[in-house]
Amino acid sequence: MICKNCGKENTEGVKFCMACGQPMPEVTPAAEAGEQNQQVNSQPMGQPAAVSGMPTAVTGQQGGQFGAANGAQANIPGAPGGMPTGQPMQPNGMPVGPMGQPMQPNGMPVGPMGQPMQPNGMHGMPGGRPMQTGPMYQVPPMQAVPSAQPKKGNSGVKALIIIIVVLLLLCVGILATLGISKRMKENKFNNLLETAEECMEDGDYEEAVDYYLDALEINADNKDAINGLTDAYVDWAYALAADGDYEGALEVLENADSQAAKKRIKAAIEEIEAAMVSGGYNWSDADFVMQGSESVTVENGGMMFVEGDWTGYINTITYYTEEFEEGLATARGLEVGMTLADYQSLYPVENGYAIWEENYTNYGYTTYMEAYTGQSAREMYEDGADDVWLDLGWCKEDGAWRIMTDMEVRDTWFCDAPLRDYGEIVILSVNFNYNDKIQCIYIYHVPYDDVWVEYQDWAD
Repeated sequence: MICKNCGKENTEGVKFCMACGQPMPEVTPAAEAGEQNQQVNSQPMGQPAAVSGMPTAVTGQQGGQFGAANGAQANIPGAPGGMPTGQPMQPNGMPVGPMGQPMQPNGMPVGPMGQPMQPNGMHGMPGGRPMQTGPMYQVPPMQAVPSAQPKKGNSGVKALIIIIVVLLLLCVGILATLGISKRMKENKFNNLLETAEECMEDGDYEEAVDYYLDALEINADNKDAINGLTDAYVDWAYALAADGDYEGALEVLENADSQAAKKRIKAAIEEIEAAMVSGGYNWSDADFVMQGSESVTVENGGMMFVEGDWTGYINTITYYTEEFEEGLATARGLEVGMTLADYQSLYPVENGYAIWEENYTNYGYTTYMEAYTGQSAREMYEDGADDVWLDLGWCKEDGAWRIMTDMEVRDTWFCDAPLRDYGEIVILSVNFNYNDKIQCIYIYHVPYDDVWVEYQDWAD
């Protein structure tokens, strides 16, 4: 029996096609014989005979020609020369595709070996096994093919290597930058120090301070810069004090930057304050010279006095007295007739150094000493004194003169200090009247010894 669905030969009497599984039609013997005759008689010339006896159709103009020549023999109603579509037929009665390829009954192409191709391309290659259909054969379900996944192991290692390389490059770049920056800072620091030292040599202390401060901004712990800054402040202050600008010198030191050495700054302040009080750094024998038409040096053991127009010199050792016809002034220009203000401007008349000498005559000649705190001579007279003197003192130590404190002056004046404490001393004693004008000037230059004690006549 021939299956009308796939054209395969089947054993007589089967109900289903053994090739495609479709139901086989029930055909009587007479009908089957007539059908076979029809297939043989309808085959055109020059075309392969259909195995199943089905007519072969052609398309286009060929179909028309074959239809015209063979239409009567085919005895198939509906189209001249073959199938209604004019499509060429295989020898087994199956249609042929557009490229002459054999077609299955369901319209799918047949493989090179005559095997049917499946719609999804499965088993359609040469030698492929045809997929059976029908109630006894089921098409297996398609399974999804998982998409390809990247290999995480290799990609992770590569990413890690890239990150490490980038970090190493960054570190190298940073270290190189830091090295360059460090060298640049060192060069700048050294240049600032050199420039500051040049300014110090030229006496440009203010500019030197600025350069040292700039250097300390780069390296705040550098001892050379700190010492240089301190030297600049101290030398600057000393230069101002040497010109008599003590206030300016103290201002420089008091406003010194905190990075300067505090102990040295403090010591310089104390030294300049003492110099300001003493009227200068260095006192010498020249400060104890009386000047006028002639100069008279008050030597050790001597005493010079000026009282109005009368001037005399007394040798305290021999008690020799020499008189001068006209009055003299001190080496700093203090003379009779000046005021307390003149005295303060020429000598260190300051708290802690100057001391008032008060004389009382009511009950004998009695002397008291009172520290100067800014009192005027008038105030001292109003307190009951009969005569007042404002004294300063100097002592010689290791060959140099220094200003004495008010208490040291008192102790040497009254001979209360041990004789071994001082060598030679100078006391400047200035007498004032009620109107704060100078009446007398005395300079005592004597050794602090038994002769001085005897001269004071306070020894027993």
